[in-house]
This record gives sequence, structure tokens and C-alpha cells, in this order.
Amino acid sequence: MNLKMKLIVILTFALIVNFTNLAFCQKNGNDYAKEGLAYYSKGDCKNAIDSLNKAADYEDLKDSDTIYYSLALAYHMCGDLDKSIMHMLEAIKIKKNDFNYHKFLGRLYFAQKNYEDAIFQLETANQLNPGDFNINFNLYTAYSGKKEYIKALPYLVESVKMKPKLKMINYRLGSIYLKLKEYDKAIESFEKEINYNPNDYNSYYYLAVAYNEIKRYDKAMESLEMAIKIKNNTAKFYDFLIRLALRQNKFDKVMEYSEKFGKNCPDFKDQSQYFIGCCYYDKEDFPKTIDILEKVNPKKLNNKNSDRKNLTERLCRSYNQVGYDIYQKNDFEKALEIYKKALKLCPDSKDANRGVDASLQQIERKKQLEEQKRLEEEEALKEQQEQQTGRQ
Repeated sequence: MNLKMKLIVILTFALIVNFTNLAFCQKNGNDYAKEGLAYYSKGDCKNAIDSLNKAADYEDLKDSDTIYYSLALAYHMCGDLDKSIMHMLEAIKIKKNDFNYHKFLGRLYFAQKNYEDAIFQLETANQLNPGDFNINFNLYTAYSGKKEYIKALPYLVESVKMKPKLKMINYRLGSIYLKLKEYDKAIESFEKEINYNPNDYNSYYYLAVAYNEIKRYDKAMESLEMAIKIKNNTAKFYDFLIRLALRQNKFDKVMEYSEKFGKNCPDFKDQSQYFIGCCYYDKEDFPKTIDILEKVNPKKLNNKNSDRKNLTERLCRSYNQVGYDIYQKNDFEKALEIYKKALKLCPDSKDANRGVDASLQQIERKKQLEEQKRLEEEEALKEQQEQQTGRQ
């Protein structure tokens, strides 16, 4: 065999070996699918999507619901809800009766706040697999998203039956009953949550809300005191408790918790001082009311409209009352000063306008009397001088 023939044989053999290796090394669709799932399990959604899309291009996997479901999971991990939904719809076309597919698609729609489609998918999942806790719970959240609490309620009730001790589930049930104004049932649910989760301050707070609605103010205050014991730096707990105490004229409680409010919630110092001022006002200690409320910044009050209005009204009445008391002591200049403060706050206040007018009249009368007295004294002095001159 000559050299040329030897080279041809060697090259032919090399090509055969190379093609054989390529054939054995080439990946198939299942290899890409496995690779994609491996990337997904490591949290690498981008490479997972790349490999799974390559798998989906293979003819034998084009009708694989698993590939589309896997792609939906990967797109969801990457935050692309639209593509995740698109691939879930493809998976469901192939396998219509898989409740997990409908459940997951329902969750995707819920994440987009597309509650109608979420409910449709979850209802379908519920029909395929009744008694599933997650499906019932997701249906409750979807109907709640639409604020259709009456429709949400039965699904949450079923969820509670399945997992009665699950943290926060009785709290959620109590919250729905509260929205539906079924206060006794709300109280029962919040108390169950507290029984299973004694440090749940939110359940204590909303338990107080429910008790307040049925006018059991003492129980509402007890619940709020418990909430504060657990979490003593939450402004709304103090705010609610102090307002209840004011409503019942429990001034000691008002003072106690207003002091704690200002100490534990320093950003709400003005609000705590407002409550203390209101306490003195209700006790009709008007000078003390003025001393405290004058220092309150209205812009820092919680319930801005009503509290600002109340602050103005209380200060106005306090000025008028203090002005009246000073007026009765004949200190008309000081009374006028106080009445003018009231008039500045409340230009339409009849008491303030009358007080200003009366004070001005008395001041003018006082001046007239003083002038009359001065003239009389001058006249008396003149007469005295004339008499002395006559004797001489």
C-alpha cells in the first residue's frame, strides 16, 4: 500500500471515530430536561429556562405537560408571571384534570391581582380535589382580594376545621367576622387565636375592636392593656385605649397611659400631651388645659381632622372659661387678652366675641371712672384752695 492510500485510510478512520464520538456525546431532549430541573433546584432560573426551552424543541417532548409546568415554575422563580401563566395554560391544555396545575395557575393569577381568573382556576382545583387545605385557603384569599368576604368566609371556615391550631388562622377568621359585623363570632375567633398564640398582640387589639362595637368597654380596655404588655411601643394600642378611658371618664387611666404613650412612642409626644390636655379639660381644669394644649402641634396628631377640631374647640372653650373667671375678678385687661386668644382660634365664637366686647366696655368704663375720679379730686382740691384763700 502506497503512502497516499495509507493517508486516505487513516483520515477515513479518524472521521468515523469523530462522528461516532459526536453521536454518543450529543444531548437529547430528556438530557436538557434533567439539566433544566437541576438548574431550577439550585435556584438558577435563567439557565433552567434555557435548558427547558431546548428540551421543549424536541419532537417527543413538545406535548409534555411536565416540560411546560417546569418552565412555568422557572419563569415564576425569575419573576416573569406572564410567561409563567402562558406555560401553565399550555400544560393544562395537555393535562386538564391535574388539580395541582389549576392550583398553581390560580396562585399566579392571584399574584397579578387577577382575582376572577384566580378564583376560576382554584374552584376547578377544588372540584378535582375537594378537601385540600391550600386550595380552600387560597380561595379565601382570592375572594378577600375582591373584598367579597361573605364568599370568602366558608373557605376559611373549612381551612380552620382542617388546621385549627395553625398560627394566625383564627385571627384571619376573626378579622372576616369583624368585617361582616358578626362581633360575637369575631370575639370567639380572636380568643381562640390567643389561646393557641398567647403573644399575638394583633388578636388582642382586634378583640378590643370587637368588644368596643358591642359596647363592652371594660373588656376592650383589658384587651388593649394586654396588647401593650406584649408590645409597648405601638401607638395605635395607646391611642385606642386612652380614647376609651376618656369616653368613660377614667382619668387615672388616661393620665397613666398617656405618660407611657409619650415615653414609649416618642414620635407621638404631641398626641400623648393632647390626651392629657383633654383629661384636664374633661375635669374642667381649664388653666391646666390651656397650659398643656397650647404646646401641642396640631399637625402631629393622629386623627388629624377630628383631633385638630377637638384641640381647637377645647382650647377655645378653655380660653373663654378662663377669660370669664378672670373677668369676674375685675381684671378686665387680662380677660381681654384671653378672650382675644379664643377669638383668634374661633372667630365665630359668640362667647369670645361677647367677652371681648364686655371686657372693652369695662376697660372703657374703668377709664371713665378713673377720669371722673381725677376730675372730682381736682375740683375738690380747687375748692379747698379757694376756701383757704377766702380765710386769708
